[in-house]
Amino acid sequence: MGLAQTQYSFNIVQITEKSSPDNDIVKYLQETIITSYRTLDFYNFHLGKEATLDEIRQYINEQVVPKNENQFDRNVRHGDWGEILAGLIVTYFQDLIIPINKLQWKFNKDKAVFGTDLIAFNNNEKIDDIFFYEIKTRKNPNTYKRR
Repeated sequence: MGLAQTQYSFNIVQITEKSSPDNDIVKYLQETIITSYRTLDFYNFHLGKEATLDEIRQYINEQVVPKNENQFDRNVRHGDWGEILAGLIVTYFQDLIIPINKLQWKFNKDKAVFGTDLIAFNNNEKIDDIFFYEIKTRKNPNTYKRR
């Protein structure tokens, strides 16, 4: 008895950095990262609208972004970063809508959130397509081995 035919398709997309980002790209990515973990309303409510840049930076480093102390921490950071970058690619290049940002539901900043990494759907009045993404990141993409 063989496997049943399926209408689903799975693609692997490999994205690699060809050059260092300029200052505008870095600023845009920084803003995207901090709003991927929490909404601006959340920051305003918890820190107040008069919070200084140093207070915001301290809060983000201590309460939001995963630590960078050991390999496990770095894996969580890489995974979070991959999901954030994939979200940007999906919304910009594929013109899809991401209805919920999974990283905003992290209970522990130093642990990965389990489940589907990214869900998106078409940008029309009627939802015709739903996309599920599993994001994998590597520091060196040349170490990837296909099975």
